[in-house]
Amino acid sequence: MQAHEGGASPTSRLLPKDGAVFILFLLMPTKPASRARPVEVAMPGHGVFVLESHHAADFEMEASAHDFLEVFLVIGGRGTFWIEGDPCVCEAGDVMIVPPGCRHRIEDVDGQPLSLYGVCISPALCELEKSSFAAGNVWVPEEIRPRLRSELRRMLFEQTTSRSGSRWLLVGRALQFLGLVVRCQMAAESKATLRDAGSSVLTMRAYVEALEQRFYEPMDLDEESKNLGMSRRRFTQLFRQETQTSWLDHVTQLRVEYAKRLLRETKRSVTAIAFECGFEELSNFYRAFKKHAQVPPLEWRHLDR
Repeated sequence: MQAHEGGASPTSRLLPKDGAVFILFLLMPTKPASRARPVEVAMPGHGVFVLESHHAADFEMEASAHDFLEVFLVIGGRGTFWIEGDPCVCEAGDVMIVPPGCRHRIEDVDGQPLSLYGVCISPALCELEKSSFAAGNVWVPEEIRPRLRSELRRMLFEQTTSRSGSRWLLVGRALQFLGLVVRCQMAAESKATLRDAGSSVLTMRAYVEALEQRFYEPMDLDEESKNLGMSRRRFTQLFRQETQTSWLDHVTQLRVEYAKRLLRETKRSVTAIAFECGFEELSNFYRAFKKHAQVPPLEWRHLDR
C-alpha cells in the first residue's frame, strides 16, 4: 500500500504490519528529508501509524484509492488534491478530507512543495458514528487549528515512547482528532446554508442555537461577529433582538446554568466546574454565579429544591 506523501519517519520501523488507523505526520524542528515518490506503508495491528510527509520539488503521485478515510492537515506549501477528478486547492493551515474509496492524487504548486500531516481511519472505526465525509477542503476556525496540531503531536509522542497503554491512547487521540474535524465540517455546512438563505436574522438564530453547544469555548465578541460576517453593531443588535439580552449576559447565563447542572448531578469541585464551564478565573465564576443564582456555588449545591 502506498502512502500519499514522501518521507518515512524512523518511528515507522517500530510498528507491526497490519492495522486499522493510519496517520501521516510532519516533524518540524529540523529540516526534514524530502522524497519524490509516495512511501510504502505497513498498517499496524494496534491501529495507528505515524510518518512524516515532505514533498521534494519533483514529487509525483499516481492516482490511488483506499478503503479508509483520510484527513490531511497542511503544514506548508501549496497544492491541489485531485479527488475523483475534481480539484481541491490547499495551502498551509487547510484540512483536506478524502473519503474511503475515492480515487485521488496530490499535485504541488511549482516551487512550493507540500508538507502534511494526515490521519486515516478504517471503515470499522468510522462506523462508531454515522457521519458523512464530504471530499475536499474543510473550514477550520483559527482557535481549533492548534488543537488539531496538538493531538497529532501527542500521537507521535505515544508512538515514539511506546509505553504501556500507548496503543489505546493513539487510537483514542485519532478518534478525537476526527471528532474535531467532523464538527468543523458540520459548522462549515451550516454557514454555507445560512449564507445561501441570505438572511442575517436566520444566521443569528442559528448562531444562538449553536451557542448552547459551545458556550464553554474561549470567545470574543469581535471575533464572533467577524465569523458571522457582521459588524459589531449589527451583531449585537440582532443578538439582543433574538435573545432579549446582551451577548455577554447570554453566554454567562448558559455557563452558569450548566454549572448548576454539574453542581446538582456530580460531586466535582467548584474549581473543576468553573473550568469545564469556560471560566478562566475562579473569581469570575464566583461573581457570575452569585449574580445569576443569588448565592455562591457551594451554598447553591446544598439548597433544598
